Amino acid sequence: MKNVMKKAWEIAKEGSAKFGGKASEYISAALKMAWAEIKKGANQMAELPKIVNVRAKELFQSGDQPSMQYAKSKAEHEFSILITNAKKINASSGKQVLPVEKIYELTEKSSVKDYLKFMSQVDLMAGNLSK
Repeated sequence: MKNVMKKAWEIAKEGSAKFGGKASEYISAALKMAWAEIKKGANQMAELPKIVNVRAKELFQSGDQPSMQYAKSKAEHEFSILITNAKKINASSGKQVLPVEKIYELTEKSSVKDYLKFMSQVDLMAGNLSK
């Protein structure tokens, strides 16, 4: 809730600076916009491929993470890095070499072993861009 209010005030202040008036005059519309952004982020997280949950279970069962919540958080973070690296590759090449939709499709059908191999290959490709 605190994050929503904070974001709403940021939006309201931007509106005030751009169009004039007081930030408090924009807060109603800003709250709607902030909630929409939060919901969008939550929906994107809910749409993670099943492999992320499988990976989280593997991390927890291996003893690598102290709780399932930590394991899930780590697996989600790994997936977000995969998406970020794919976007870097796409941006540097100027075309959709690794479309995000295709990544979801590929990872949905893979084993954890193949998923980890794919993640490391994408990471290596993205790392080579900075050289």
